[in-house]
Amino acid sequence: MTAREALDKLLAEGHTTFQTDDAGVRDEARRTGWSGPLRGPLQFDAGPPFPSVGAAIEALVPGVRVTAGPRVGVVGRVIRSALAGRTDTVEVVVHDTTEDGHFRLRYPDRADLFAEAVARAVDVAVAMHGRFGPAVGHVRLVAIDSGPQGFNTGHVAGVAAPTVGDVHLNASLCLPPEGRATSIDETTAHEFWHQVELGFNARRYRESIEFRRQLGAYFGVETLERAVDRPGAARDRLIAEVSAYAATNTLEATAEMARLWWTSRADPPPVARHFGEVVDRFFPTASSRR
Repeated sequence: MTAREALDKLLAEGHTTFQTDDAGVRDEARRTGWSGPLRGPLQFDAGPPFPSVGAAIEALVPGVRVTAGPRVGVVGRVIRSALAGRTDTVEVVVHDTTEDGHFRLRYPDRADLFAEAVARAVDVAVAMHGRFGPAVGHVRLVAIDSGPQGFNTGHVAGVAAPTVGDVHLNASLCLPPEGRATSIDETTAHEFWHQVELGFNARRYRESIEFRRQLGAYFGVETLERAVDRPGAARDRLIAEVSAYAATNTLEATAEMARLWWTSRADPPPVARHFGEVVDRFFPTASSRR
């Protein structure tokens, strides 16, 4: 059953409200008269679809304004296409009106792009800037593209480029048929945490050692590295409570915990709750916008 058929069936049965995390269904719903908040239930009101991705972002993400990106010439477009791994990209500037900050957003210029998924990435990026302030102040580009190695295979969902302060998200997260509503939230949080931690390790190295010790204490070991590197009960718990990918290395372990913490809403699991408590000790809350 296609997304359109499923929506028509809902209406035929008298349902005018529904909730799903399927990005494709939500996108089709928003195109065909359904509306509602970001990540929330959708309601059929026969309203028009968003006229543009920028309009969707402004409508769904509180406190942001979207403006056209800088004009570039032929050479600039060629370079941007090469970096993005595709020729159909557009770039805009997202302004956080509550924090007086901004960053560039690049995404595929395609009619079948899931606008809500792009808005979710923006929402997480804006909230991360609000929560961590200067720790992610260097992140000035969120690129939804196909440029980094591994993106076209589908094996890599996101990349943090610390030397230039870019966050890249795989375009497949916002396009049919691969798009998944929850993945782009999680991937954005994961990659932004990489940007937070890489700067933390470089500028506050002694504190970063203690940070990993406090995370390791949750798993019953001296430091988080012991849970990652040594087979045993701590590593088993890390995999079971966070993810198998968390056991890849220490940076991925913290990024996966950050992902779980950030995207856990009303009832975070114990490991996410502990991670958040440790984060608050080392990064006093600059904003409550999480």
